[in-house]
Amino acid sequence: MDAKEFNKLIKSHKSDKAAGETLCLYCLPVIKQHLSYQFRVTQDVEDLSHDIYLKILANPPKMPVIAPVAWLYKVTDNYMFTLLREVHPTYELAENISYEIDNSIHDNMMLEEALVSLDDPTRQVLILHDYYGYKLKDIGPMIGKTYDAVRQIHSRLPKKYKKDDTKED
Repeated sequence: MDAKEFNKLIKSHKSDKAAGETLCLYCLPVIKQHLSYQFRVTQDVEDLSHDIYLKILANPPKMPVIAPVAWLYKVTDNYMFTLLREVHPTYELAENISYEIDNSIHDNMMLEEALVSLDDPTRQVLILHDYYGYKLKDIGPMIGKTYDAVRQIHSRLPKKYKKDDTKED
C-alpha cells in the first residue's frame, strides 16, 4: 500500500466501514510481524497488536505518513517503550548519595593512560616482560631490538609502571 492510499484510509476510517476494514487488514499483519521479533508467545503478539491498532485509530497521525510500514514500526516501538516505562518506573536518586570508585578500576585506568603515553618499544617491553612474563632476552627478537637495547629500555621504565616482583633477566 502506498502512502497516499494509507493516508486516505486513516482519514476516512471513521465514516467508511470498508476503509476501516482495509486499514485493519493492512496494519495488523505489519504490527504483528514487528512484534513477533520481540515476543515469542503468539497470544502476546495478538493482544499487543490489537492494542496498538486501537491506539492508532484513537489517535491518527496529524501529519501525512510518508512510509506506512516504517511509521507502523515506530508507533509499535513507542508503544512498547511506554509499556516498559510503566512496568519499570524510574526513581529519583537521593542527593546525598556518595559514590566511591573501586581502587583497582582507578589503578587500571591510570595504567591505561600511562601506557598510551609511552612510545611503542617501551610499551612493548613493559607489557611483554612485566605482564606476559617474557624474559628480556626473548623480547629483543620479537620487537626487532638487541638484548642490550631491551635491557636499557626496561631499566629506564619508571618504577610505578613495573610490577614489584620483576627482576632484570
